[in-house]
Amino acid sequence: MIFSKLKFSDYIIHIMPSGLAKNRNSRQILDYFREHTRYLTSEGQYGGVDILRAIAVLSVFFFHFNYFPPGWLGVDLFFVLSGFLIGGAIIKRAEHGRWMYGKFYLHRAMRILPTYYFIIFLKATLVGFPLAADPLSLVSLSSIVASLTFTQTTASWYWGWKGDGNFVPGGTWSLVIEEYFYLICPLFLVSIWSLSRKKGVLTLAVLLVCFSGPVVRYFANYDYPHDDINWYFASWLQFRSRYDTLAFGILAALIVQMWKPSRHHRAWVFASGIFLLVATLAYLVNSRMWEHSAQTTRVAALWFPFVLGASFAMILTAVYKLRCRSKAIIIIARLAFGIYLGHIFLQEFYGAYHTSANLLIQWVGRLSGLEIIVLYSIATFALSYAMSILVEYPFIRIYRKPVPAEQGMVK
Repeated sequence: MIFSKLKFSDYIIHIMPSGLAKNRNSRQILDYFREHTRYLTSEGQYGGVDILRAIAVLSVFFFHFNYFPPGWLGVDLFFVLSGFLIGGAIIKRAEHGRWMYGKFYLHRAMRILPTYYFIIFLKATLVGFPLAADPLSLVSLSSIVASLTFTQTTASWYWGWKGDGNFVPGGTWSLVIEEYFYLICPLFLVSIWSLSRKKGVLTLAVLLVCFSGPVVRYFANYDYPHDDINWYFASWLQFRSRYDTLAFGILAALIVQMWKPSRHHRAWVFASGIFLLVATLAYLVNSRMWEHSAQTTRVAALWFPFVLGASFAMILTAVYKLRCRSKAIIIIARLAFGIYLGHIFLQEFYGAYHTSANLLIQWVGRLSGLEIIVLYSIATFALSYAMSILVEYPFIRIYRKPVPAEQGMVK
């Protein structure tokens, strides 16, 4: 069956009279929709994480429509959340002797690859192949392969590969960094834990990783001219330039596991994180990066990942246990991955055909800024919901128990 795990009852459907089989199929599909709705609307283990994830994806969304200049910081918030959730889960499983590399990588693949590969398919079939002079050229095919293997930024930066952007989904540079993190983080954390069996030692090791970030960036960017913004920005899209942001998320996970901060302590940590973030924004307002994040400065390339990682980790440590009672925020958090990839794809699709004689494309071009935001919001939600229910959730439910019927919107 399409929407259920294979079981004996599925075989019974095939030997039922056709009318009864249709009714059984309809009930199973309806049950699947209900289950998916509970998944979308049920608060996660950490309500504060749901809130921050929704803030992160909305920040990036409005940044790409020039409504929120510092919205690109949402990607760094995503990195910290990944470090917190993935790093924290690895540490707990290793501590209780339940860590398995194969299971971890399989679950990550089922969580990321279906939606990501579907976006690659959309980009190639709706933009790449129709616009390419030679759709089967080495450049076209290598661009697809680079996207499928998460090497689109690495190959360009280190090996001088020149691809065709019409085959590479925009915004996926962050997924490349995430994939490096998924590969390296378990090896690092489990190895340190196996040697020491002490969270204090593990915390010290993660702290050293955090503080190594600016040092690595300093030597990596040492020879770049002070005003060469292209070099700084391209370097900033590499794992070597953002790994400390992810490490701060792991540090936050260790802190909340070892030290149960009181409400008073959480208030002070939250205030410190907000102060550091406001100071960062104050620097941004007076820099060329406020309007164009690609115009990265030397100071930003060196310190921003570290400072943003520290500030977001402090905020996360303070609010991760908050309850999230807003269904809208929870839905946005659940659809965040699809929203992130989907809204960029829709922008790229329109950008590829904005000069087309198609009446629909011309109509979109005549809309006001606010109307375009509303239109893209509706289209992005529709696309991300469709990907969630048809592409993403069937794989998620393989390794995650469905939300019980008594939870969520559906009674």
